[in-house]
Amino acid sequence: MLKLLKKAGATIALTESAEGGSDVLLGSLILMFGGLCWALYNFAMRLVLGTYSSLTITTWQTLFGALGFIPFVLYEGVPQCLPSPTAWASLAYLVLGCTVAGFVMYNWALEELEPSTATSLSNLIPVFGLVLSALILGEHVSVQQLIGGAIVVVGIVLSTQETKA
Repeated sequence: MLKLLKKAGATIALTESAEGGSDVLLGSLILMFGGLCWALYNFAMRLVLGTYSSLTITTWQTLFGALGFIPFVLYEGVPQCLPSPTAWASLAYLVLGCTVAGFVMYNWALEELEPSTATSLSNLIPVFGLVLSALILGEHVSVQQLIGGAIVVVGIVLSTQETKA
């Protein structure tokens, strides 16, 4: 079975992109490297969370993450017009609501849970996005989206259950 799964994974990673990309292998390698970085992040966080609070760690992460954008800002130069108040409010929501609050809660979860459990639970983000878009914005939810959400929830339940030895 493992041999079959490896073959299927290689087939998916080496086939042409549906979007017509020319270097599917490079894209797949970049995605795998991103997953490796995320795994290393989770284990590194477990080491420092015992010493510093989630809020302190997230503050430093946000600061150094923001500093990483400085070269891109300098490259882009001065904008031709100033962003609207709505654009500033949207940016504040993305920075404070999605990024900072999300990482504070995730780092807090890492203090209490195993990295594998916290990572599994993070897969609920698109499910909550779907539910909230229907409740708050009145967006239509398709049958495919409901099935996808159900698969995510079942996967999380299965992956977070404790095995009995």
